[in-house]
Amino acid sequence: MADVDLTELATIFQDTLTRIDNLVFTTGEPSDELGTISSMAIDVDAKVLYGPKTVAGWGPGKLLTGADGRDPEFRTSGGYLQVRLIGDTDWQNLIPVADLPEGPPGPTPIISIGTVETAPSGDPAGASFGGTAEEPVLNLILPRGGKGDGGNAAWSPVIANVVDGARRVLQITDWTGGGGTKPATGFIGATGLVATAALATDIRGGGGAGSGDMTAANNLSELTDVGAARTKLSVYSKGEADTAMGSKADLVGGKIPVAQIPAVALVDTFTVASQAAMLALTAQPGDVAIRSDLSKSFILQAEPASTLGNWKELLTPTVVVPVKSSAGQMQAGTNATDFATAKDAADAQTPATVTPATAAAGLNFSNFNNAEITLTAALTVGAPSGGYPGKTGMLDLIQNATGGWNPAWHSNYILPPGFGVQSTANGRTCVPYRCEAGGKVRLYSPSKWTS
Repeated sequence: MADVDLTELATIFQDTLTRIDNLVFTTGEPSDELGTISSMAIDVDAKVLYGPKTVAGWGPGKLLTGADGRDPEFRTSGGYLQVRLIGDTDWQNLIPVADLPEGPPGPTPIISIGTVETAPSGDPAGASFGGTAEEPVLNLILPRGGKGDGGNAAWSPVIANVVDGARRVLQITDWTGGGGTKPATGFIGATGLVATAALATDIRGGGGAGSGDMTAANNLSELTDVGAARTKLSVYSKGEADTAMGSKADLVGGKIPVAQIPAVALVDTFTVASQAAMLALTAQPGDVAIRSDLSKSFILQAEPASTLGNWKELLTPTVVVPVKSSAGQMQAGTNATDFATAKDAADAQTPATVTPATAAAGLNFSNFNNAEITLTAALTVGAPSGGYPGKTGMLDLIQNATGGWNPAWHSNYILPPGFGVQSTANGRTCVPYRCEAGGKVRLYSPSKWTS
């Protein structure tokens, strides 16, 4: 590349100003796609000027540094893009600013905060950008603030209650415990401190319905009518308390000695005659008698009168005597309150003998858990009844000496596939069953044998 001086550069610009469509700034040689015919291009890094552009391209560049190696600098002033070599004082006009093309709008940057470092107090603050042009990241260095001066200790007011005729007001008479200059003193008014008691706020409540202040009394003896006062206050005198407590037993070690227990009549009565004997006892006020029979217990207390007619019943608890359930109740499954013994459970499992006539009318499953049915003729078993859902047991079907009887079952019996009974003379068929909802009974596969 050939060096040119500033005068030659100005001549070149003057010759091409009328033909410049735009001015292209690049870093490196401009590509053929940039600019149009007669455009100029400046490589701002190498400080090389290209153009004017022809159909053949940009052509060779021209170094913009002066003969002594000084770099040029550019500015806009007076409506022109101007240039001068660094160290010179005079600027030379290159291109009117109005002729410079306006570039495309740049992207709106989205700035985010990156790192924030705390520097020691007194260091200068700093900032730097990172990221991209579209999404710059601002990194900050912020010095720590200096330590502030210590404040004074807080003051506490000394407050007095001041009598101002019928009024009561508050006055701050002094301040204590603080540092520095004490705050002002004065009376407390609605908006702050005031100079006089007359301007202060009255803290005394309004007058009541009474005629004067209440005077204290050390004890009831100072009252005019002590008895009336005790009655209204429900308070006993010492004499009244001694009389009331005189008949009471003293506690010794938290217990009443046997010798001090009042006369108590304890009678176990199970017949009307013995109850009458108890009523013949001489009762003293406060005596207690206990009577019991098979179903109830009574606690009686004598009234203050000494006659037995004044016994009064204090407590009449009902004694529930347990009732034993029966085998039939266990078979029916309806008793939810009575108790059952092991023998009752065994009795409930004892097979019931059911005649063919009963079977023909239908089996009542509330009468048995297990049943034996002797077959003596052609039999039609009627609809089942009485069984609760979930009840189980066995039906033992027994052929007589003739044998060959096969019962017909009501439709409410659910039979397994291929159900049949042992038809041999004296043969037996044991059929498990289970009662179900809707009055149905399910029969299971039987066991057959000949006795």
